[in-house]
Amino acid sequence: MQDHYLANLLMLVVLLPLFSACLLMLSALFSVKLSKTSVTLLAVGCMALAAILVLLVGIEYSDYAGQSFSYRYANWIEIGQLRLSFGFYLDPLSLVMIAIVTGVGFLIHLFSIGFMQQDADFQRFFIYLNLFISAMLTLVLADNLLLLFLGWEGVGLCSYLLIGFWHQQPANILAANKAFIMTRIGDAALAIALLLLFLLLGSLNIQEIQLKAVQLWPLDDNASQYRLDWVSICALLLLAGAIGKSGQFPLHTWLPDAMAGPTPVSALIHAATMVTAGVYLIARFYQLFNLSPLAMLAVASIGAITLILAATAALVQSDLKRILAYSTISQIGYMFLALGAGAYSAAVFHLMTHAFFKALLFLSAGALVYSLGHQQNIFRMGGLAKKTPFICACFLAGCAALSALPFMSGYFSKDFILESLLQQQMYGFWAIAIIGAFITAFYSFRLFFLIFCGDCQLNPDKKLPTSMIIPLALLLLLSVFGGIMPAVLNVLFEGGPALLASVTNDSLALHLLTIATPISAVLLCWLIFRKHSFSERFNSSLTPRFKYLLFMGWGIDRLQEKIFTQPFIRLCQANKNDFIDRLSQLLSHISQYGHRQLQRLQNGKLRWYAASLILSAIVALLSIVLLR
Repeated sequence: MQDHYLANLLMLVVLLPLFSACLLMLSALFSVKLSKTSVTLLAVGCMALAAILVLLVGIEYSDYAGQSFSYRYANWIEIGQLRLSFGFYLDPLSLVMIAIVTGVGFLIHLFSIGFMQQDADFQRFFIYLNLFISAMLTLVLADNLLLLFLGWEGVGLCSYLLIGFWHQQPANILAANKAFIMTRIGDAALAIALLLLFLLLGSLNIQEIQLKAVQLWPLDDNASQYRLDWVSICALLLLAGAIGKSGQFPLHTWLPDAMAGPTPVSALIHAATMVTAGVYLIARFYQLFNLSPLAMLAVASIGAITLILAATAALVQSDLKRILAYSTISQIGYMFLALGAGAYSAAVFHLMTHAFFKALLFLSAGALVYSLGHQQNIFRMGGLAKKTPFICACFLAGCAALSALPFMSGYFSKDFILESLLQQQMYGFWAIAIIGAFITAFYSFRLFFLIFCGDCQLNPDKKLPTSMIIPLALLLLLSVFGGIMPAVLNVLFEGGPALLASVTNDSLALHLLTIATPISAVLLCWLIFRKHSFSERFNSSLTPRFKYLLFMGWGIDRLQEKIFTQPFIRLCQANKNDFIDRLSQLLSHISQYGHRQLQRLQNGKLRWYAASLILSAIVALLSIVLLR
């Protein structure tokens, strides 16, 4: 009975946002005009109910003492050896994820009421938003890879629709197309991994896959540590899928351009849904990744490269939302670094705290943009601390948490990652993470000082509605006091408790360095700001070309355009007449030519017909004689 109750709660959590989206879609399809109040009650109300149900799920799940819960609702596919059910799987990882998705998602919905109030497509916006949430919940709760892939693709589709929401502007359409196409590369790798795992292991159930993998491919200490075997190939393909969805190097260039959508969309993509999906995928398949040291090294290396590339690019940006986008790419890099070190609990913990402070930063940016007539250039702002004190407090808390200043939520999760790297003796990666922490604190407070300190250049022309203030206040509290790691994560991921023990026994000097790094970056940033050394132009103390290179994201976007996009366009132009079409046309021409030649035989002349018969008879007789 208890199992049925928990299973019904999980199904309702997924169906409520889907139900509201479908109802709003049908009303638009049949031209039933709904007021904005009705749309709000339906869309935001269903999200609030989903968040409450997740709370009930957590209370009910506490009776399971950290054990997993699996429920099959119905048989889905039965073809030969392939037998799939439609089922959900709940464990501490998926519980933490659905709490983030529904909790933070609800706050973003609430903020969107005020932010999108004047938009003509208010209803369409909430349709996409609720579909997005439902797809992400399906992805997180799926008990098999095919259902997970269904949610994975649903998230990709909804992100495309929301990034290009204001489709009247061509730049927004290009940004949506770019996000959709680039993430398809990772999706193709995930689809190949799905097929390969089924061929090798005969199952698509996620837990069965990992149990069979442990039995079939046990980790051999005597063998070559970084060999490319079947388990490594499968893990690397899953990693490629995660790279695409989470915006990691080299498939990260779509994420800064994805800022074309409304600001609540950016908050939802970065904090609660799409970019966290890749981290979740690797954490979900942690047993499979543990069998491949090569894949683990690849995960850590991708994270290290990405966090440095994105953090340095954020140093010189002038667009408020692009700075936050690069910071997301960098912070997801930290999560990948933790995953590669085997510190899965630390990665998910940082995912949780990042959801709090990144949602706060994006919604604070949205509130600022809303108040300033959609101005996003930080060099056009300044001195707004007195004019927008509440937004200033929210930004300060968000930047402090992002910088991992002591006692903020981001400090505890990032410190956990650094300690994990030291425990695994990954000193090179630890050094990169420390450098990244310094750069992160520097660009975070560069952003804060330029917007809220100095001379005032703009005056706010709008007052924030209550629907925008409440979620900002709640996220501010979570960003400050949300640095408590769910203890159940250590039970799920093997080696968690031992890792915590090692954290408490580390040297005092390393702890002090971890604390001093972001503080020194903030002080240096303040000194540079006081000297008015920050400039939008490329003529600062930095080499202008190097600064421009950073501004362009190390030129990776242009490099990809030259290597892949331009050659493909040239190939299409060269083949605009389609050589395959020409082959089919050639067959047509040969047929017509044969027809014209045969047509000559029917000319109406009796002597020609008689000669033809005689000639044919002679050829026939000769053939008979020669073939005997």
